[in-house]
Amino acid sequence: MPVLVEINTAGWRLLTLASTSNPNTWLERFGEGHTTYLTIFNPTSCIQSTTVSIDKRAATPSDANDTLDGCIVNLSGPESVHIDLTIGAEHLKVIKTNTRGKPC
Repeated sequence: MPVLVEINTAGWRLLTLASTSNPNTWLERFGEGHTTYLTIFNPTSCIQSTTVSIDKRAATPSDANDTLDGCIVNLSGPESVHIDLTIGAEHLKVIKTNTRGKPC
């Protein structure tokens, strides 16, 4: 899968600079600068909904897409960025974010 090569090349980051509203989902961040990846995993046997909130310390993304589904992800929030997701049982989402301004 090319996306696995992309996130591996971007490199895992200790600080996610994001959080999820659902404790049943796991969040990790890969990359820094203008392009970052957020992986959100649902380890449960049930569909889970969550909101990913990107920290103000991170560069504000101008766009985002779900690299596995190929869909554009809606970004919301005037003060900080929120991404609403529904994740299938034992499923992974990989959200690629891009910024146009100064990277974090």
